[in-house]
Amino acid sequence: DYVTGYAKSNCFEDLAESVTYYIVHQDDFRTRAKKSRILAKKLEWIETYVFPGGRVIAKQEGPEFTKIPWDATKLAYAWKADEVAAR
Repeated sequence: DYVTGYAKSNCFEDLAESVTYYIVHQDDFRTRAKKSRILAKKLEWIETYVFPGGRVIAKQEGPEFTKIPWDATKLAYAWKADEVAAR
């Protein structure tokens, strides 16, 4: 399972898209991880090694996705700069 279509390109894009998706679409990542053991493991790895304990840096804008997006960097999000800077 992959967070985006582009993540299927190779293992490096899978990692990059997964981390990007976590940063800007964390709620959707969590929802999808509840239905996929593989995405749940990727989420667990990100929260263990990249963002220990989890961290909200941006917030998804717009409706939840009805299909898997192609590229996480093209999806709408709101940057939470004030909250990040305060940590």
